[in-house]
Amino acid sequence: MLEISERKLTDEEMTALVEEREKIERKLLFHYRFTVISLAFLFLAALLLLYFFLGTASVNLILLALGLIIIYSASVIWGYKQNKRMFIENIGEINETIALNHADVYKCFAESCISFQNKSLDEPAHFFQVDENKLLFISGYDFYGNDKFPNTDFEVIAIKAINGKPLRFELNCKGIRLRPNALLSDQLKKKLRDEKKYPENLSVLPGKLNNLETVLLN
Repeated sequence: MLEISERKLTDEEMTALVEEREKIERKLLFHYRFTVISLAFLFLAALLLLYFFLGTASVNLILLALGLIIIYSASVIWGYKQNKRMFIENIGEINETIALNHADVYKCFAESCISFQNKSLDEPAHFFQVDENKLLFISGYDFYGNDKFPNTDFEVIAIKAINGKPLRFELNCKGIRLRPNALLSDQLKKKLRDEKKYPENLSVLPGKLNNLETVLLN
């Protein structure tokens, strides 16, 4: 059985999002300081190069060294701009999520499941039979198999940005550990991705576990 509902964020979830935002803000400040210090060091290196070697060393060597300093400076600036854009987007997504104040809750009761082997250390993935002809697909680094998961009775709390990007998952296991009926190969996972048939996390699919490969490839 599968129950999907919505609710507001709890105080703990709000706090976790705020802490994540503050963590990203600290990263942004660190990258800014690193960039400023790096550029100052490179500028000083260029001045020292000119002061000590101009007139005593080959002009071509000096120009080569200055060229390398300029190229490295440009790469530092480019890297900072790329990181800054990513960090600002992440902060904006968290702010929007806090303002939206919304979480999706998936309550799953299952008696059987099938998992991918995950020998390549890719994100783990599991299929649960939640109804006679209904499957729940779960994947991501929050869902590694352990002494509790997969489980016969579990709850996934999904907090997503407005654009649908997952920001936070919380897994609560309430039943007993469920041993997968079978393990799917990593080759099948790659094939599904290559053919753009790999399901999205927390998607509900029609079908049964006993003909899962047929369901996925069709």
